Amino acid sequence: MEPKNKLAPPLNSADARHLINQWSSHGFFRVRGLGGKITVEDIVPCSSYTVRLRSQYEDRKVSAKTVPYTGGAVDDWGQAPSAWDLPVAKPTDFEERTEELPVPHTDRVRNCERCHSRGRMTCAQCQGFGKVKCPSCNGSGYRTRTEMRNAQDSFGNTVMQPVQVRENCTCFSGKVGCTACGGQGTVVCGDCKGSGRVKTFEQLTVRFRVDSQVEVIHATKIPDKLLQQVHGETLVDDRATPAATCPTIEPRVDEHTAKLLKKAQAVPEGQTRLLFQDLHIEYVGIQEVRYRYRNSSPKSLWIYGSEQQIYAPGVPRPWGRFAAILLGCALLIGILVAVVASLH
Repeated sequence: MEPKNKLAPPLNSADARHLINQWSSHGFFRVRGLGGKITVEDIVPCSSYTVRLRSQYEDRKVSAKTVPYTGGAVDDWGQAPSAWDLPVAKPTDFEERTEELPVPHTDRVRNCERCHSRGRMTCAQCQGFGKVKCPSCNGSGYRTRTEMRNAQDSFGNTVMQPVQVRENCTCFSGKVGCTACGGQGTVVCGDCKGSGRVKTFEQLTVRFRVDSQVEVIHATKIPDKLLQQVHGETLVDDRATPAATCPTIEPRVDEHTAKLLKKAQAVPEGQTRLLFQDLHIEYVGIQEVRYRYRNSSPKSLWIYGSEQQIYAPGVPRPWGRFAAILLGCALLIGILVAVVASLH
């Protein structure tokens, strides 16, 4: 591939003014017809390169797994294969996926340590008593309610007064049956599900993941995120397993691309494998328009990408329009105040 080191020819002044006029016609806070109101002093071609690298990885991890054992075959004979010897369907394109599968010949059956092989455990809710404090009376055995009854005040008049009345609760001496254990005082062990035994084995977790890296190489004031959103001329579109060499574009691009590839290919040995990569490099043309607006100091704006987007920091604003809006708001407020005052 021949190095891409030749810049596009400068945009002519008429085309630049036309694009600026189109841009300024959209947006309320832009000067209409800006292209015809500026003095174009120079148009300088610039370059930008967008490097996109996608990498497909496969991670494998073995961890211990415990499940209840209620009978059945136990695979505990033979040599267990290594994590990378177990067959798993590989992705054909960039894919995010996770699979879990048992490692053969790693089954072991043992007594449940949590319940000491009994299959049941003391209920944590009632501490094994089968009853808990009644929520209606808070364990007191009675409830209190307020009644309005006739009474006489100090003048002998009959009046209604609130009286606290105590009545027995429907519970048994402030206790009710524990709903967690059904009043039995014990619950089924969560580890063995009541069987008293558990099976342990090694479980392989396979994770296919995709990592994307984007780097924009340029020497302008345009934010990188804006340059990432436009298109240009495709220089490299390479799918490799993995990308072993860095294509030759120009020294600064080659250096950044080589660093991206090196970083992506540095994986933990024995835990991760790099399956394949996709390297895409685009050349994005940029035109820096240096101009003056009336008697202002020199300014610059940039026209970039095949979409011919414009980035114009410090662009002149229609301050007269702002002033007219503020004046209109002030007049409207004045009218509303006068109307409210007349109503009073």
